[in-house]
Amino acid sequence: MEMEKSNSNARTIQWSTILAIFEKFSEIVINFVFSMVVIRVLTIKDYAVITSFAGYMTFVSFINISPEVILYKSYSQIKKEQISEKITVYLFFDLLKALLISVVYICIGYTLSNKFCSYSYFFIAVMNGVILFAEQFYCIGRILLELNSKQFKLTIITLIARISRLLLIFLLLLKNDIQIYCLIMAMVATVEDGIVFCLAIRETKYFFSLNLRRSIKELKNIFFDFVFLNHISGVLNSIIYASDTMFLSWFCKEAVVGRYGIVLGAINYVTVLFQVIQKQVSIALGKSSSLEENVKSTEKFCSLCLIIAIPIVFIFGVFGKFLLKIYSGDSFSDEMYWYGLFILLGTSTFNIVRPMLMFILYKGNLLKYLLKVLLPVFVLTLSLYFFSSKYIGGIGIAFCNIIIYACWSFLTIIMYRNIRMIIPS
Repeated sequence: MEMEKSNSNARTIQWSTILAIFEKFSEIVINFVFSMVVIRVLTIKDYAVITSFAGYMTFVSFINISPEVILYKSYSQIKKEQISEKITVYLFFDLLKALLISVVYICIGYTLSNKFCSYSYFFIAVMNGVILFAEQFYCIGRILLELNSKQFKLTIITLIARISRLLLIFLLLLKNDIQIYCLIMAMVATVEDGIVFCLAIRETKYFFSLNLRRSIKELKNIFFDFVFLNHISGVLNSIIYASDTMFLSWFCKEAVVGRYGIVLGAINYVTVLFQVIQKQVSIALGKSSSLEENVKSTEKFCSLCLIIAIPIVFIFGVFGKFLLKIYSGDSFSDEMYWYGLFILLGTSTFNIVRPMLMFILYKGNLLKYLLKVLLPVFVLTLSLYFFSSKYIGGIGIAFCNIIIYACWSFLTIIMYRNIRMIIPS
């Protein structure tokens, strides 16, 4: 009976992974077309407003802590009668957080509108505030549906929402107005997020249940036990991923930074695929409390990542120049090929062990991971990127990707093996 259940879970996870990859790939294609339309329809000034405000949002996102991620770690241990109260606690916290961040958005938008004498900043701020509120319902709803093997319904909703947004954005051809753009973005996000949350309520029989004293205790326990450390881990990850272009901008010419950024953007499309697989690992771990099943799932996903990574590196090695010429057009130069090859070799090394990272985060000690793995990699990253960009330039910082991600992978493997041996089944 236990074997049949394990096989059933494995088949469900495989099917969910295929659907999640299809969803992400379709989303990338649709968003690519969507961006092409927006770039060509909105004025350069309006698009600059959208882009610049996104930069401010990146810094504000450091306080965008999401307690519901704990469900990936502990869902299999939570009793059914406790789910409603826990979800209510997380949603209550998320809505208060969204209110705070939305106020910050509006203050930034109001300030920038006065500074540049353009109310477009204020419209963008309000739009992002509305979307942020809607996302709080969406995030919890999506997690619940994923953990209850409803990926097919999520995929359908996502595709319908992205296609609807793409069709609606053509209204800008009738009237080129950033207010219409904001209205379309906020409306589609609100409807999509509301549908996902309502579907989660129906599928999981969730109902509103809040005990203030227990809620505060619950938030306090998970915040310091996992959520805060997980958030810090995400922030450090973001800095490691994004700091290469920052250091390049300090010491190199704009042409070097621009070409490097184009290549990095192309490689990021590959990385998205492995991030989808990583997400599926977290779902698999959240649905099982068996060490044997967790280890088996983790290592199967590692094998899948290896099978995908090797052909990608080979294809780029052979056809990289041709592909980059198509992607970048007149901006292409020969050093871009080497940027791409070095970055891809580095990130592919780490992409293979991403499932082990999720095993560590959800079944191990997150504080030890931060201190023994992520912090050393963070220090190494800042040091290598600083000196390589200052004294060697784009090629140097691209090659450092191989060193950094190899070290990150090595430390992750060591910690994974240690945790695997000490956690009792």
